Amino acid sequence: MPKTMTTSQRSNSDGKGGARKFTILLVDDDENMRHFIASILESAEYEILHARDGEEGLDAISRKTPHLIISDYSMPVMNGLDFMFQSRNHAPNAARILCTGNANIEIALTAINRGEVNRFLTKPFKPEDLLSAVHYCLDRVQLVLENQELLILTQVQNDQLSNWNQVLEKQVETRTQYLDRLTQATVFSLAELAESRAQDIGGHLRRMQEFAVVLARELAGRNLPELYFLTEDYIEDLYISTLLHDVGKVGISDGILFKPGRLTPEEYSVMKTHAAIGRDTVLKAQTHIGDESFLTMGVDITGHHHEWWNGKGYPDGMAGDDIPFSAQLISIADVYDALTSPRVYKAAWTHEKTIEVMKEGLGTQFSPLMIDGLDKVEKKFKEIRENWKE
Repeated sequence: MPKTMTTSQRSNSDGKGGARKFTILLVDDDENMRHFIASILESAEYEILHARDGEEGLDAISRKTPHLIISDYSMPVMNGLDFMFQSRNHAPNAARILCTGNANIEIALTAINRGEVNRFLTKPFKPEDLLSAVHYCLDRVQLVLENQELLILTQVQNDQLSNWNQVLEKQVETRTQYLDRLTQATVFSLAELAESRAQDIGGHLRRMQEFAVVLARELAGRNLPELYFLTEDYIEDLYISTLLHDVGKVGISDGILFKPGRLTPEEYSVMKTHAAIGRDTVLKAQTHIGDESFLTMGVDITGHHHEWWNGKGYPDGMAGDDIPFSAQLISIADVYDALTSPRVYKAAWTHEKTIEVMKEGLGTQFSPLMIDGLDKVEKKFKEIRENWKE
């Protein structure tokens, strides 16, 4: 297995007055890609280790624990996700960057949740993007190492050092807060939060995406002038943004979110705040990015998919066409999925009963256009529900 060393002026304290040299493990079956990445990092004082696949990567970790692991997704023997997951047992404190030639948000979500991946890069990437991700990850590693050193120091120091320890902890806290503000700018962190707070996340989210796209395509096929915006780009953004619809539930306490029974009026009032929490959270991420992206639609969906056509929904009491169109689509999908899913206080409704009740909401909870669209695609909704069970 080839091993190369790089040198530069980038160094960090090791807590003992010396310089800490970071070790980076590159795992990719493409030797040219490994050397390309190494060439980008050659201006920094890193020790670079190479591995051709996941097995070689695990072997390299067993011999020397890296501070950062950069792995390709598509590799022989085991893919990047499986390798990242297994590497946690050998290098739990290492930061991780996953690279792939396919910009697939589902791979990104799985990578972040399952493999504790800190950053996700899509090939081909710019050198400055790689360097930014590497510096971000190593800064977090540096914080972890400094924090560990501080904990050891406080265990062996006497009471005279307590004030100094508080000063150092404040410095760590300040740096951590700065990095957290940067993290808010990434959609993957938002999706990870949503995923960590859901129970049937796989089935529910996949059904929601399919419901929304099926209904949107039905309405787009009508070629109505007022629906000129229902393009393929819109539908692609809708498919991704749907994942964020309940991200605000990260702000709801477990006692309410997972209560084994119906919520009291007071608890329901708290539960309803998840829409505003989600909207504000996604809006912050969108503000950091600057340019318009699918997060723009995500703001509308998270904040307004519980609005009613007659203005009696929440959080803003919007009515009629003031409700964002994307939120109207997700409202149909969310209500259908909720009614056909079992809850601790009710059994799952049949498809037929659900459609009947939802049609009764025409003009109150739902717009005539949405109900008419649902009527045309209800069989497809039923198929999706059967294909993606709890």
